Amino acid sequence: MPKPLDQALRKTFIDALMRLPGIEQFSVRGSLILDLPNFNPTRLESQARTDLEYIINGLVQLGRLDNGSGARPLIVVANAALSKVPAEGEVAQELQDVVRGLEQYYGGDAQPPIADLPDGTQEALVFGQQRDTRVSFGFVAGAMRTGRSIARLAVPRIYGGVQRKSGDQNGQPTAQWMLGTGWLIAPSLLITNYHVVEARERTNGEPAAEAGDLAAQVAQTTAWFDYQQEKDPDPALRYAATRLIASNPRLDYALIELKDAAGLASRRPLPLADPAAQPQWGDRINIAQHPQGGPLRYAIRNNFYMRAGATKDLLLYQTDTEEGASGSPVCNDSWQVVGLHRAWRSLPRGEQVAQEVKNGRPILVYMLNEAVSIQAVLNDLAPAIRQRIQAAQAV
Repeated sequence: MPKPLDQALRKTFIDALMRLPGIEQFSVRGSLILDLPNFNPTRLESQARTDLEYIINGLVQLGRLDNGSGARPLIVVANAALSKVPAEGEVAQELQDVVRGLEQYYGGDAQPPIADLPDGTQEALVFGQQRDTRVSFGFVAGAMRTGRSIARLAVPRIYGGVQRKSGDQNGQPTAQWMLGTGWLIAPSLLITNYHVVEARERTNGEPAAEAGDLAAQVAQTTAWFDYQQEKDPDPALRYAATRLIASNPRLDYALIELKDAAGLASRRPLPLADPAAQPQWGDRINIAQHPQGGPLRYAIRNNFYMRAGATKDLLLYQTDTEEGASGSPVCNDSWQVVGLHRAWRSLPRGEQVAQEVKNGRPILVYMLNEAVSIQAVLNDLAPAIRQRIQAAQAV
C-alpha cells in the first residue's frame, strides 16, 4: 500500500495549485492530469479545492506508475502546474519546493554501498536546496523551440537611395550591411532594435537615417531562420521584409512585416512574460542571439538579472552578448520574453559586481548588458498592433 503523503506537503501543494490562473475552471484542473490518461479519480466540478484534494488523494493511492515507466504522478501534476505560471514567480517557487518534497516522498532507486564513501547520502546538491543549478529537459526543449523563432538579420546601409559599399571612409571602416537579431512576436511579425534597421554607425558620427532611406533599408532586409552553422543559408529559410509596422527610437524597437506568412506558420511567436512577473535580483536571464552575425548561440551561464536601468523601462543583467546580438529576446527560465536586448552599460566606479567563474573565484564585472522591457514596448504600441500580438499570445 502506498505510504501517506505528509499533511504539510499536501496542504502546500494544494495551496499552490489554488493559485494557478483559471483554476476555478473544471477544465483547467483537468488539464493537470492529461498526461495520466488512465487516471480517473472522483471529481467535483463545483468546488475547486475539494476537486484538487480528490485528485491528490487518488494520485497518492497510485504510487509510482507500474507500467514500466515508474513515473511519479504527483510530480507529473506539479510539472503541469509549473507550465502555467511564470518561472520566477512566487507560485513557481512554491511548486518547485513541492517538487523537491515529492522527490523525497517517492524516494530513489536502491544503490549498492560505495566502500570509499562515508555512510549516508551519496549524492548532494553542492550548494544546497537554495541553489539547485540543474535544469530540466523542458528547459532544453524550450531553448530549441525558441531558436526556431529567431532570425539572423541583414539590413542594407542606404544613403540617399544608394547602398553603401564596404571599405574605408575618412580613415574609418564602413560596412555594407548592419547585422543583428530578430524574433517572431506574432505570425509574420518580427521585432528587433530600431538601431538595427536604422543601420547607422553612430560611434563614427553618422547622422540618423532619413525616412526614405529607413523605409528602403527595411524593405530590403533579409531574415534567415535556423542559421545554426557558418555556411550559406538555405534559400528556403530566407525571408524578405516588406515594411516597418511600428518603431520608437527612444525605446529602441522596430516591428517588421515579413513576406510569405504561410512559410512561417510552423514557427511560433515567442511567449511574452506576464507583466506582473518582473525579474528579481539573481533571476536567470537567457539570451539566444546571432553574435557578430554568426550562427545562433545561447547565453545560459553566469546569466543573472541585476536591477532596473536608468528608467523603469530598462533591465540590466550579466548575460553575455556581442555585436550582432542587438534585437535578441531576453528570456526567463521558462523561455518567456521579458525584454529586448539592445546595448551594454559601463558601471560607475564603486558599483562593480562580482561574478563567479569556473574556478570559483569571483571577478569584478565593470559592465552590464541592457534590454528594454517587453512590457514597455507593448504599452507604446498602437492598440491595433498590440491586439494583434495579444491574439497571437492567446493562441
